[in-house]
Amino acid sequence: MPLLYHGFAKHTEGAGGCLHFGFLRFLRRIAEAYWWGPRLPHMPPPPNWRNSWFDNRFNQGVKKLEDCLFKIIRCAERIDECGPALAAGPAAMAKMEPLAAFQRADRDVSIDLDSILSYLKITADCLADAVPNVYGRAGQSICRRNFGGMRAWFSKHGGAPYPEFRKILQARTGWFGLLSGIEGRPGLRTVITHDRGIYRLIIAGGGTNIDAVQPVLVGDENVISGNVIQDLSHSMRGLCEFLDASLLYVPGEVNRQVDPTYPVEHRLAPGATTFCDFATFRAEWLFPRLG
Repeated sequence: MPLLYHGFAKHTEGAGGCLHFGFLRFLRRIAEAYWWGPRLPHMPPPPNWRNSWFDNRFNQGVKKLEDCLFKIIRCAERIDECGPALAAGPAAMAKMEPLAAFQRADRDVSIDLDSILSYLKITADCLADAVPNVYGRAGQSICRRNFGGMRAWFSKHGGAPYPEFRKILQARTGWFGLLSGIEGRPGLRTVITHDRGIYRLIIAGGGTNIDAVQPVLVGDENVISGNVIQDLSHSMRGLCEFLDASLLYVPGEVNRQVDPTYPVEHRLAPGATTFCDFATFRAEWLFPRLG
């Protein structure tokens, strides 16, 4: 599906562009309107949300979601920066300085791959912290323990008034299965955390950057992923598709609960989706293109 609100949009000139993460921006707008305050004098008051429900877990979940996204970007940039040293491969073994650079990059990539897997799982759990709040007080019964628990709750209790989000969770959470496991197949983060997973780097000939590097994840002597970089890219694409679908639905769910007399032009809408602008974006291997 074409991505509308999540992904990287390259500038027409140069190596930079904008990273869009609209669901986070929308949650921030809710937090700014109903939790963080005080309201700025020139801004209209938020719609009266009579049965709204907010707590510090929602507040911290939104902040941690933003924190994780910044860390994922930085880890992805560091992996890209290691590309040339790793792509040198066997040629680096002949001289001491390139060999040292290769060894450092090998260790750094392993650390950053582990970090991205962990931050993606935390990102999912932060969504579970915040999503129940969009249902107001009715959302207090929704499981917030973690993303897997929330998905299981919607699967079990997904009748009215929750059928739309249940459909999204059923159709667009393969990315979460890749991280945490699905149908008896262990997830990447599960292998790292519980099954002694390690990386073995394969260097493809002819490349000069991170596209020449193929980290294989092995747990208990079984290959779990033949290319973790590729799997992470697929997982991020799936996450962005899930959030795109969620952003097409959630604002309407919020506005259904607010004061119907409130001017339509001031109700909560998806609005701006830009997360950050980059002069040079070295995490492009991880994030899908917008559109």
